[in-house]
Amino acid sequence: MGLLAVALLLCGSVDVVTLLVPELPGPSTVAPTPRLHLRFNPRTMTLSWNCEENSTSTRCLMVPDRNGPIEKTVHGLPLPGPRAAKNECSCTFQARPLHGGATFQVQIETSHRWFQERLLYENPGAEGTGAENFSCVIYEADFMNCTWEKGPAAPADIQYFLYIRDTKGRKERECPHYMRASGTHVGCHLDDLSAIPFWNYFLVNGSSRGPAIRFFDSVLSMKDMERHSPPANVTVHCNASDCLVGWRQPRTKQRLSPWDFQYQLDIQRQVRLRPWSMAALSALLCFPLLLGPVSCEGDPPLDPNAPIRNLRVEPGTRKVTWDRHADVTGVQCRRNGRDTKSATNNNYCVYNTLSLCNTANYTVSAASPPFSTWVLFPEPARNPGAAARNLNCRIHDVDFLTCTWAVGAEAPRDVQYHLHLKDYETGREVSCASYQVDSRGTHVGCRWARIATAFGSSESFLFLVNGTAGRDRVPCTDMFAALEDIEILSPPNITTQCNATHAFMQWSKPSHYHDKFTYDLRILYDVSNFRLLNPGSYSVSIRAQEVFVKSQSAWSAPQHFECDPEEGEQTRTWRLSLLIALGTLLAAVCTLILCKRSTLRQKIFPPIPHMKNHLGESFHNKLMVWEAGGADLEDCPVTEVHETFRPGELCLSLTGQEPAPR
Repeated sequence: MGLLAVALLLCGSVDVVTLLVPELPGPSTVAPTPRLHLRFNPRTMTLSWNCEENSTSTRCLMVPDRNGPIEKTVHGLPLPGPRAAKNECSCTFQARPLHGGATFQVQIETSHRWFQERLLYENPGAEGTGAENFSCVIYEADFMNCTWEKGPAAPADIQYFLYIRDTKGRKERECPHYMRASGTHVGCHLDDLSAIPFWNYFLVNGSSRGPAIRFFDSVLSMKDMERHSPPANVTVHCNASDCLVGWRQPRTKQRLSPWDFQYQLDIQRQVRLRPWSMAALSALLCFPLLLGPVSCEGDPPLDPNAPIRNLRVEPGTRKVTWDRHADVTGVQCRRNGRDTKSATNNNYCVYNTLSLCNTANYTVSAASPPFSTWVLFPEPARNPGAAARNLNCRIHDVDFLTCTWAVGAEAPRDVQYHLHLKDYETGREVSCASYQVDSRGTHVGCRWARIATAFGSSESFLFLVNGTAGRDRVPCTDMFAALEDIEILSPPNITTQCNATHAFMQWSKPSHYHDKFTYDLRILYDVSNFRLLNPGSYSVSIRAQEVFVKSQSAWSAPQHFECDPEEGEQTRTWRLSLLIALGTLLAAVCTLILCKRSTLRQKIFPPIPHMKNHLGESFHNKLMVWEAGGADLEDCPVTEVHETFRPGELCLSLTGQEPAPR
């Protein structure tokens, strides 16, 4: 069956269900819901829809039938794909099995509302008609067999077809060689795996003249499918003291190093115990080891020609070091079969953390010449049951560190424990000064206050609990932790300033060891305030979340604020009296200003006119000249002046008489 038929079969089972979930009340939610027209392409695992204008955030969710939701968040308006239409937006998911059905959701938030649409993807056909018990195996690095079983409700003329493609949907191939049972395809053999990537999507489709057949799909990795062959070229060299067993690493399809393998030896003894068989027994006990060519001893080798001798662990410097007696290359160290470290100049390995209480196997191997040896550090304790149990340390309430532990099950009654903190970077040690004790007086906890002052700039410690019982020492217990990883975030303490129109809330950063937070008030990073308009009476709670490790504090206790409390009768009386006094004073000031700058005063208070003096006004500014030695005195004419006063006017009347001639 061609690719087109497969695509039609997969896409033909899509139903669209639209769900409108308004979030904000008001007239804006009455508008008709826009149809996004969701579309899903199972080949590329792409969900597309018609873009919405003015969208502020978009979330795409895929909910498989048997797994949790897979979410894709798009900030702002999603950009169309390279082959999408102009107004098409899309989200691409990682390949997932779809034979159980899936639900796709697109949630869009605009400036006015929030809504979502759903698309149901179903597997068509009757139940029990699809292939079952599908599996694939890669063997001998070059071959792969895939097998499946016929569905219990499949019709008699059923025929299955297998398609393999990469998880991005770029390349697809059909099975070249089918395996049949009664004419029905029940398996596939591939002898060319050159085009097989690490992750693969397998689709088993079916066809029949009768009802529709359900498909089966699966996503498998090369690691899950590959089965390793036994090591080749096994060699054994024995002497009077030990045996050296060697082999070649199996050939694999994946690119694996010798450290990715774990080997086990099954040695069967057919004769009575001889000296050399003790070495074989120790080899059986010490395996599994993660080595290629190996040397397995019950104790470190005593071979005088060994290139690496005196293997040891230096806890002060966290080094695994040794004495080199020959030129070796490719030296590596492993702790408990993991934590691979390349040796510095083939002389030593450095570990960031080193337990002083838990015994670990440190293995050192060389690539050329092939050689390996190991050492245990620290030495196994004689009475491990007496050590403290369940050591746990937590930072809480910003400034406090509390460590607790339990008394060992086999500890003596007079046991006493002591806690020490060691900073590997600076070598600084801090001892507990405030212990918590149980009913017998045994230390079972420790508490530090003001840790920012007590620990300074140290960011990680080795927490070590050792013990004593009389003159005997008790095995220790330790743990390594960064302070930021053991902190329980506390809710920030809120302070507020508010009035009838605004409320200003502020809080401090709730940690000494985390710098970036998000708050549920949508405040990011170094912002630590929020302004609330027209608050009135309200309650506030807050919690913080660290950005990187996503640790979250609890909600703070609600704090109630009255930013506009109800006024009392006395307050209203005082305010009314003050307003009246201020109004009177303001009116007086305004009247005075108007009187000075206008003729209002003259119109209200007109001036009284003065009496007119004709004589004074006629002569007081004139000079009269008298001639000396003039004529004799003569009579001057006398003029009578009559003044008549009437209300509202002043009238003057003059009458005169000509002087008599001389």
